[in-house]
Amino acid sequence: MGAGHLRRKPGLGAIVLVATAAMAAAALGSGVLYAMIDEGLGRDPAFAGVLSSVQGGGAILGGLLTGRLLASRGDRRPGGTLPSGETLLAACGAVLVGAALLMRAVPWSPAVIAGSLTLGLGLPWTVVAAFTAVQRGTPGPRLGRVSATATSLIFATPAIATPAAAGLLPVAGYRPILLAAAVLALGAGVLSFTRAAPFRPRG
Repeated sequence: MGAGHLRRKPGLGAIVLVATAAMAAAALGSGVLYAMIDEGLGRDPAFAGVLSSVQGGGAILGGLLTGRLLASRGDRRPGGTLPSGETLLAACGAVLVGAALLMRAVPWSPAVIAGSLTLGLGLPWTVVAAFTAVQRGTPGPRLGRVSATATSLIFATPAIATPAAAGLLPVAGYRPILLAAAVLALGAGVLSFTRAAPFRPRG
């Protein structure tokens, strides 16, 4: 089964979980977006369009950098003493997502705009790292099931996290939710880097 392969393969499941945590954190932030704009910044809802455009620009930049970052790391360092390129990219992406959510918790438009750019930059790193690791770490006959499992984990999470954030908003307020989401992403990134098992490609 796909989940079993993710558990057994050294480092692979951890990379997928980092991407899942980063997506969940970003979705929590999306669930309180308009409250942040209204209560935190005192701006009209149309300001969400500005933030989305900036985040899109960050995503384009992140996508352009991803290939070079992975290529610069190679498969893994001799002896497996350092994280693989995929592990490092996922960890850095998650840390950027956490930093972006912290910036969005600051009630100041430049900080929120910078947070949107950083979110767009970091989130694709986690997703690309996860699916690159799945492709390179899974034998051909199992690739379909493992890819489907990874896709479900990573992309089904926002469907839960976004309405959960909206439901908690009247009770907690937008800033504690952003801070909790930041802790989730930062924690996943740091733990991935410090406790990484050496990821090895298939074969």
